[in-house]
Amino acid sequence: MPALIVSRAVQGVGAGGLMTLSQTTIADLVSPRERGRYQGAIAGVFALCSVAGPLVGGLITDMLSWPWIFYINLPIGAAALAILSVSLRPHVGRPSRGVDWLGFGLLIGATCTWLLLLSWGGVVYPWLSAPVLGLAALTVVMVGVLVPVEHRAAEPAVPPHLFHDRVFTVGVAVVTLSTAALFGALVFIPLFFQVVLGASATEAGLRMAPMMGGLIISAVLGGRMVTKTGRYKLYPVVGLAAASGVFVAMAWAARAGASANAFDGLLVALGLGIGLIMPNMTTAVQNAVAPSDIGIATATLGFFRSLGGALGVAVSGAILAATLHARIPAGQGGVVNAGLTELRDLPAALRAEVLGAYGHALSATFATAAVVSLLAFALVVFLPDRKLRDAPHR
Repeated sequence: MPALIVSRAVQGVGAGGLMTLSQTTIADLVSPRERGRYQGAIAGVFALCSVAGPLVGGLITDMLSWPWIFYINLPIGAAALAILSVSLRPHVGRPSRGVDWLGFGLLIGATCTWLLLLSWGGVVYPWLSAPVLGLAALTVVMVGVLVPVEHRAAEPAVPPHLFHDRVFTVGVAVVTLSTAALFGALVFIPLFFQVVLGASATEAGLRMAPMMGGLIISAVLGGRMVTKTGRYKLYPVVGLAAASGVFVAMAWAARAGASANAFDGLLVALGLGIGLIMPNMTTAVQNAVAPSDIGIATATLGFFRSLGGALGVAVSGAILAATLHARIPAGQGGVVNAGLTELRDLPAALRAEVLGAYGHALSATFATAAVVSLLAFALVVFLPDRKLRDAPHR
């Protein structure tokens, strides 16, 4: 596990900017009004690959072994690198005024301590224990130091002046919360299929396809409608309303033991809602900021999107673990850390109790996603609906 964690950190250094740079490149070439179509296309490709990834990963895991899910990325990465080398012409921008190493260090440190607090609190340590309180204090101190550092930095990691714009501030908050809700549920949906419904790894990956199909449809059509009307606010409002309702229905379905086919229908509706949110929020933020701030605004939005996803997974994981420990029969707490094969080998009566506990725990994570999604919906109502410009940033 330490090797996987370190490798993931190294991989993240390279991969972290790919989505941001692609969106910034499009912003440099295409007007905000036309950009909706391109953002929708990016979201559609992302969704399609998100379906193919778990499906291929499940097939490789079932047919070969799990280390091969990493090897498969080598030829794919080589092909992407070759395309970039040939197709993307370099552009010389303004000279950099230096890297805000102190700001980045404080930002990373505060993020890590906050995530550890959410992961450990109530699970590894009690909420009022010294380690959890220490992490909370350390997070507050680093954020308190980060604010004046960013105001003085020549090239701040997170420029404070961006938050003076209401579109940017609301957009960042909505993206953070909606991503937290989505990933807080999304990570555990395959677990529901495998543990509660008894699906294989391949089938669990395939069951995610309906949601991504809905996402592709709504992202592409929503992007075209934004281009046609020149307005963006209606689509994330409708999308978050739909997503909130679906999360509530998923919480009920997990607790009631609904069939896989019923869950598939809910995933289609969830994809239709999510596809209207992310691309249009990116378009709104890029339309609001100055041309010189397009890159950093897109990067900051991407950071908070990633932060929201990490927070969603951490909070949902903590809720899942706490609910399981509360519902697992006395003396059987070890099954919380058991693998799928070990769970299936349990005695019938105990297995039924454990599966029931998992159903309730997953229902709690989906209910949490519904609450977070509703909060994002309440915020997006205050998003200014500015007319999209017809001229590209140059």
